[in-house]
Amino acid sequence: MAKRRKPAGRKGSEGFGRRLGRLVNRLFILVTFGLVALYLIPLSTKIVQEEGDRSEVAESASPVVPSKPVTVQVLNGCGKAGLALDVSRYLREHACDVVEMGNADHFRYETTKIIARTDNLEAAEWVRGVLGAGEVTSAPNPGLLLEVTLVVGSDCVPFPPRSEAE
Repeated sequence: MAKRRKPAGRKGSEGFGRRLGRLVNRLFILVTFGLVALYLIPLSTKIVQEEGDRSEVAESASPVVPSKPVTVQVLNGCGKAGLALDVSRYLREHACDVVEMGNADHFRYETTKIIARTDNLEAAEWVRGVLGAGEVTSAPNPGLLLEVTLVVGSDCVPFPPRSEAE
């Protein structure tokens, strides 16, 4: 009696278990991608909303957006280490060109001083609006070659304000 051989190349030769395994594998991959997408879409929307909230705060702070970056000198007037650098970075994100950083003549400034160094008080008001703090005064000095001197007082500590840091 001769043995029967299975014809080669039949679909049924794979076996039910192997086909089921492939199906489960594909289903697992599809579900995994779906879950990742469900996680990433709300996360990316939240990031975009937070960025929009920050720009709305800066835009609503001052009615006139400068046509060119405002040139600013930032001086640390309260003695907190790294404050002038932190404020400079923040101002650069908001249409300011920080041309000089350093320490003020003393570290006892309670209130932030924003000094207009040209006849353009709008530039100083813009900086005040971006910071959300400070007193604007005028002391034109064309020899400084900048528009605003900012002496950061203790009213700006911690910086940035907690509402924007979170």
